[in-house]
Amino acid sequence: MSTAVMVRSGRERFAGTVCNQCKHRKKSCNKVLPSCSRCDRLLIKCSYSGAMESHCYPFPPVIDVISGVDIPLSDYPLTAQQSSMVYKLEHRVPCIDDQVSMQASRLLSAISRKRGHAGDFMHTYFRTFHKTLPIINKEVFRLKIENSTSDSHFSTLLLSMFLITQLTPQVNPDPLSNFGEQELYPTVKSIYSLLQSTGKVSMELVQAGVLVACYEHCQALHQDAWLSIGACVRMGHLMGLHTVLRKMLPIEQDERNMLEMKRCLWWGIVVIERVINAEYEDNRLPLASEGPASEDYLPRTSSDADTYYRVKDDFLLPDDVVPGPDGWQHTKPRDFTVVGTFGTAVQAAFLASNVTRHVFDTNRDLDMRAADARRLDIALQSFVGSCIPPPGQSHGGYCGAFAMRTCFSLYLLRHEMEVASQLGDASELYRLTIAMQSAVRTIIYVLVEGMAGMPMDLNTLAFWSHHMIYLTATFHIKFGIRDERYAADLEAMIDYLRYFAPRYKLYSNDVRRLELSKHDPPTVYEARAGSYSPPIQE
Repeated sequence: MSTAVMVRSGRERFAGTVCNQCKHRKKSCNKVLPSCSRCDRLLIKCSYSGAMESHCYPFPPVIDVISGVDIPLSDYPLTAQQSSMVYKLEHRVPCIDDQVSMQASRLLSAISRKRGHAGDFMHTYFRTFHKTLPIINKEVFRLKIENSTSDSHFSTLLLSMFLITQLTPQVNPDPLSNFGEQELYPTVKSIYSLLQSTGKVSMELVQAGVLVACYEHCQALHQDAWLSIGACVRMGHLMGLHTVLRKMLPIEQDERNMLEMKRCLWWGIVVIERVINAEYEDNRLPLASEGPASEDYLPRTSSDADTYYRVKDDFLLPDDVVPGPDGWQHTKPRDFTVVGTFGTAVQAAFLASNVTRHVFDTNRDLDMRAADARRLDIALQSFVGSCIPPPGQSHGGYCGAFAMRTCFSLYLLRHEMEVASQLGDASELYRLTIAMQSAVRTIIYVLVEGMAGMPMDLNTLAFWSHHMIYLTATFHIKFGIRDERYAADLEAMIDYLRYFAPRYKLYSNDVRRLELSKHDPPTVYEARAGSYSPPIQE
């Protein structure tokens, strides 16, 4: 039965019945064409039975996508449904969305013919990357898949998900084929860039951009990753993602899910930009996204959680935890782990932002910056307890937050060692050297004991957490104690990174650098007389 189309004004058209999505969910529908207000608000595909033909075409076997095609995509002819789509496009003026939809459809169809069902790589994505970077709402994503239709932005998101899962052995069992780097990545990046050039932004396009930036970071394409995540920040600003951080979630479930998805997406951008920025920590490149601030709402631990937590400013600089006449006071017990995996990562990004600000802020007097350094070090040390939940109280893996905290703690120690050396403060330099050696030994102990314990799926860990091992190995070479365990500990860290080297060029480069420097002499900071001056950036 055809759906009647009613024109109520010169600008709006209405269908004669509710859309399929509202009908299925038993929700009210204002029947606006081409998309009702509810579907438009939830960013899901709106369709009417028998309504006029849409410019968004059905997925061919795109929903049957899986992974790892390692042959030229041009070898595959179009299916009958795709051929019909080409005919329609050739007989009207093609737009960029049409071109992108066709290119994405051809690519996804080729992948599906080679490997099988889309559910496999989607399952891998949500089991691995999604756990530590939940920027995609699974319920909204499932609804779009169930609709079996796609626009160019959602197609690009699917391709980006497939691209990032190339970093796992489940989807990419043969990393030597270089399919992801040589064929898939250039195609996905060109599609993404083409859509950006239209000036149209959407949640799917921003999500795709974050995944592309993550992939570029993992492949040591640092400048590309920096530009990609910066573009995501600007698109997020245009969509107002940064404005939802202090909004309470509404009562209506669909609206709650939408606002929470926006909040998680923005926090994901903030976290990833700081992960990427760590590669530029000597270059003072300004961040495009605003760092976490006190009173910002953290992500919820689950979709049905009714308790909301905020970023803790006092957790960073607790005024009651300062050295007094009786020595260092003990910090109070913290229950921070109740905010869950992603919330802890956001709080770690808060700490990282303050470390960066401290290192690059040279306008304070020496006494003030020394006091700030001590308080910041206390916050970094006390934060460890937030990343290691008590038995039975863990809401997920805290490796991403722990790694970010540890990397920036090492950055802070190294910076303070340089300052103490320039100031000629021998006692402070000695204390910082001992602190650096202690931090390095702690990470080595955690790694060695962890690898010797129960088997773990390393692919479920936050992809940026492995950089902590490289940084620890670097400082182990520079400042570690050259005892009988030195060589074995260094080799254990290199072996750990070797697991990721075939699929991550970032860690392949790290392994190569460690192999070249493993026999270097230790670095010795000498106390030099004179006033402190910030190091000159080259």
